Amino acid sequence: MPAEDCSTAANASLAKPWAASGASTWYVTIIGTETNVSPFVDLQVSYNANSGDVVLNNFRYAGTNNPEYNGFSIDLPTSGAGSLDFLAQFDQGGSYTYDLEINEVGGGNVRNDQQAGPSASVSTSDQVSAGSTYRLRFGSPDATGGVGFLRAEISWP
Repeated sequence: MPAEDCSTAANASLAKPWAASGASTWYVTIIGTETNVSPFVDLQVSYNANSGDVVLNNFRYAGTNNPEYNGFSIDLPTSGAGSLDFLAQFDQGGSYTYDLEINEVGGGNVRNDQQAGPSASVSTSDQVSAGSTYRLRFGSPDATGGVGFLRAEISWP
C-alpha cells in the first residue's frame, strides 16, 4: 500500500497519480481540524476505467436547514451504455424521507426524481447512455434530516 498523503488547509488541492494496472481501492477521509467543526468539500476523482464504482460512507443527512451537511451531489461520466445503480442506507436503523434526483448534465432529461419515504434504505437503477454525464443528488427534503449519517453505493458504466 502506498504512503498516505495529508493536507491540512482551506481550499487545498491534492493530486495522487497512480500508474498500477488492475483494480485499486482509494480512501479519502476529510476531518475537521477543530472540535465541533465538520468540513464540507467539493471532491473530484478522475481515473482511467471502463466503469465506476464508488462507496460513500458517513455523509451527513442534516436537512435543508443545513445544505452543506445534507447528503451529496455527484457527477458520473459514462464510458458506455448500461445501468446506473444506487443504494443508500441510514446508519441509525430508522426510516427517513428522502429526495433522490438523477438527471443528465447539460439540459438532458431527468432520469429519476423521487421524493419518498420514510424508508430505512433506498435502491434504484436507471439506464444511461454512453458518453454522457449524469448528476445524482440525494438528501433530506425536510428542514432537519433527523439522522446522523448515511452510506451510499453507486456503480455505473
